[in-house]
Amino acid sequence: MTATQTENLGYAQVFVTTADEVKDEAATAGMNTDHMKAIVVLKADKAAQLNARQEALKRELAELTPLVTEAHDDLYRTLSGFTDALIGGIGKGSPGARNLQRIRSRIRMPGDQTKEPAVQPNPGATQ
Repeated sequence: MTATQTENLGYAQVFVTTADEVKDEAATAGMNTDHMKAIVVLKADKAAQLNARQEALKRELAELTPLVTEAHDDLYRTLSGFTDALIGGIGKGSPGARNLQRIRSRIRMPGDQTKEPAVQPNPGATQ
């Protein structure tokens, strides 16, 4: 089982305290708890700093997402309006207008194009 980030940091704090408590016993067994504690403290600090950075980036991303969405919506509305204006200005049946219409038809329209139709055909119905 994997511990959560909070559990890991708490475990590190408890380990450092407990390592002090068993320092003499560990020394008798040839273990250096000061060295172990130093390693644990460095790794816990690194984990905590990276976690704080990740949380800050999550907040920034959450703030940025609606701005990106709005910028793309604004771009699409501008492109659509300019395309309509050009088609109307150069004449709907002209070669240039037909080319603009082809370009626009290749672009997926906003909204989910993968949804099933609202009304499902009745498979048993005769046509």
